[in-house]
Amino acid sequence: MKTICKTCLLAAGILALGHSVTAQETEINDMTTPLHLLRPEYKVPYGDLTAEQVKTDIDRVFAYIEQHTPVRVLDADGKEVTDYRHIPHGATLDRGAFRIGSYEWGVTYQALLDAAEVTGDDRYKDYVVRRFKFLAEVAPGFRKLYEQYKDTDAQMEQILHPKALDDAGAMCCAMMKARIADPSLPLSDLIENYFAFIEHGQYRLPDGTFARHRPQHNTIWLDDMFMGVPSLAYRGIYKKEESTRYFNEAAKVSRQFIDRMFVPEKGLYRHGYVEGLAQQPTFHWARANGWAIVTNCELL
Repeated sequence: MKTICKTCLLAAGILALGHSVTAQETEINDMTTPLHLLRPEYKVPYGDLTAEQVKTDIDRVFAYIEQHTPVRVLDADGKEVTDYRHIPHGATLDRGAFRIGSYEWGVTYQALLDAAEVTGDDRYKDYVVRRFKFLAEVAPGFRKLYEQYKDTDAQMEQILHPKALDDAGAMCCAMMKARIADPSLPLSDLIENYFAFIEHGQYRLPDGTFARHRPQHNTIWLDDMFMGVPSLAYRGIYKKEESTRYFNEAAKVSRQFIDRMFVPEKGLYRHGYVEGLAQQPTFHWARANGWAIVTNCELL
């Protein structure tokens, strides 16, 4: 009896070992594991993230952009200019990795203001405030140079004389948000300069929809939904006495973008729309759809 039991135990052990080896050698694929449970071999470990992990990534990116977006004026010989009332001809903003007055940075400033509010980390807000104060301080000196010589630093040219919504929209909205949060910020001149272009300088269709002359006459770009509409909406907060006017205009222009650009059967927006064209060039560009979603979030 004891011999039989030992034999059974030995057989069971061998069988269990066999199953273990087989399990270890079995390839994990869609045949052995449901596809949605397979862990992809990404370099970035996608998955559920904690607030702490997100904050760590934000801080890593923040440390980089803070280092690579200096706030200095350099003369033609590369020496720092500290008297912004007398900026010499040929002076430029210090060149970092990114332009601190571009539409991309207007979006970045808005993201950092939101991040500061959500996380309570004032470093993000301080980054924005420092650069906005810097631009407000140097703008009069560069404007004076332009009036005298008819040229100025390319970055300041984009700020002082915007020629497209890309030049004005995101930066104007970011500055209005910052000024609404802190009315002491000396941004009124820059905000008015930007908004004058958005309201009167940017080409529009007869119904007020922001449009361009490229690639064809009366072309609507979904990008301009974000570059123009949020600034109209925040103007209603920035200028409380005219809130109804600007809220209504923001809602109207947004609705007109949606009517032309949203494709219900796809649940997506088309990137471009050409007024009067029988067959529209319908391409659902992901980033442009992102602009539309962010615009809707801002309006809500």
